Amino acid sequence: MDRPTPQPSLTTPQGSDEVTYDPSMVTIEYQVITDGMSVTHLSYVDVVDGAPVMIESLGSPPPFAHVIQLPKSDSFDLGKLSVTGMGAATSTTTTCTLKVDGEVVARQSATGTYGLVNCAVSDASNDT
Repeated sequence: MDRPTPQPSLTTPQGSDEVTYDPSMVTIEYQVITDGMSVTHLSYVDVVDGAPVMIESLGSPPPFAHVIQLPKSDSFDLGKLSVTGMGAATSTTTTCTLKVDGEVVARQSATGTYGLVNCAVSDASNDT
């Protein structure tokens, strides 16, 4: 049985910092930046029909930005959300950032080729 490919909740244009905040929503922002030619491996947890879904991509052009908006009235464990990225052979620095309602809750950098970074909401008690 073929399963439909989950659609991302909301993706910002490549390199765009424009995020529209809605006071009735919780806004989660993922970003992976590298100075190399690509994000060799990218994975992040999206929310599709209220459930967490792992999305993976190989060879994504940097920078990567993705936004998830969830109604504040929903009960969703933000501790399930994360983004992971790996720089390329040409990378010297790779960085991920995770924001909740505009506030940075996780940031990690790696130096060198194929630098691996992972940003996650560490406080699982942050339910929407």
